[in-house]
Amino acid sequence: MKEEILKRLQNLPHFDKLKFVYVYGSSVSGKATERSDIDIALYYDITDKKELYDLQFLVSSSFPDKYDIHMFQLLPLYVRVEVFKGTLLYTDDKGFVHDIAWKTIKEYNDFEPRYKYILYGKVGIEGATL
Repeated sequence: MKEEILKRLQNLPHFDKLKFVYVYGSSVSGKATERSDIDIALYYDITDKKELYDLQFLVSSSFPDKYDIHMFQLLPLYVRVEVFKGTLLYTDDKGFVHDIAWKTIKEYNDFEPRYKYILYGKVGIEGATL
């Protein structure tokens, strides 16, 4: 799987800006079923959101339907945290990955109490966890 993913990505534009690739979700947590897709998060050194959306469309259309391709920067915070529970397939800079993981986890930990209140506080579920 790793070789197939990287080969496809190398043949697409902006591979030189690709900072890391993670596979995450049910395919690495052991909860995958026959119908599960393979979640892939890509981090490109691109700051323009429109360019990231366009690239996501291009990359997604270059992969079979079983792959669900996401740009890391466009994912909601609670999903970005889950990405780091997955498997790192590629990086050109492990220090960069570590820094992004640390910042993401810190941001999530700062936000988590409000997030849980939004999800569970108004309905009165005590001790609810994610």
